[in-house]
Amino acid sequence: MSVSKPQLKFFLMALVNLIIFYFLYQWLSDSVSSLDFKRSLLYIPIEAISIALLLGLLALLFYGLRLSCLIDKELLPSFWIVCYGFGANNILPFRMGDVLKLYFAQKNHQVPATKLIFIKIMEKVFDLSFLLLIGVLAFVLGVAAIGGMEIILVTVILVIVIVGFLLVLFLVRRDLQLIVWLRKKAFIDRLLDHFEEALMNPALKRASLFSAVIWLITVMMMYAYYSLSLVEYPLRFNDALALVFITTLSLGVPSAPGGLGVFEAAAVFYLSQFLDVPVDLALATALVLHLIIALPQILLMFAAIVASRLTTVKP
Repeated sequence: MSVSKPQLKFFLMALVNLIIFYFLYQWLSDSVSSLDFKRSLLYIPIEAISIALLLGLLALLFYGLRLSCLIDKELLPSFWIVCYGFGANNILPFRMGDVLKLYFAQKNHQVPATKLIFIKIMEKVFDLSFLLLIGVLAFVLGVAAIGGMEIILVTVILVIVIVGFLLVLFLVRRDLQLIVWLRKKAFIDRLLDHFEEALMNPALKRASLFSAVIWLITVMMMYAYYSLSLVEYPLRFNDALALVFITTLSLGVPSAPGGLGVFEAAAVFYLSQFLDVPVDLALATALVLHLIIALPQILLMFAAIVASRLTTVKP
């Protein structure tokens, strides 16, 4: 029986994830005591949880506002589409929630899949640009407190991100012969039509402004949550920037639902290596923060599905 390329890719990704989780499990088994971990969970104040929850919901609202600009629809359906994607990605592995988002957006809100795919690319460009800025700021502000191998590691990560970003720009701005060749394919031709349409859209500036607000809220959430949760380990602003940078990069890896495991590993790595936070406390705070972010998104996804069913049911 032959195996198709998508099936092979799926199995390879699953294998990579199993290997990652195996090493994470081994590391946690050696580094974390279950009793200390439970105590650390109780160490997190309700104020930190409440503020992170409110800021996370506010960020979701601005994601909806940005999408509303880009697809030229009202805020509520745009917000529901955002919730489809975020919520499903917290349940399904390998970022399959993006596929479900396309399905529900077209089925319930009449947004063509090709248009939403292109909008997703635009959103990624916005987000990667601001993430790159956050990474550079974290590096510049924190360079005085970093030394030895740590500065080499951070430099390598930044160089990879910058080179990748420049490579994308190079490919996008390549000669017109490539564009002509791509337009021979109907699907790509529709995507490029949406690209030209978006460039002429005056709402593009508003979308970029909403992107800036989204990332500002994200940094504020990280700073407020960890400042309140780790009062004995003073958190500087550059630490909040670095945590946003490294945890967001970890979520970009297609893996377990919601980046479970890799998000926590990224946060624990930074907190334990750069702020000397005990591993059990770093893991507990990271796990709770991940839950604060993911749970409302999942609940809102189900609310979006129910709302769409109610609006389509005729009395």
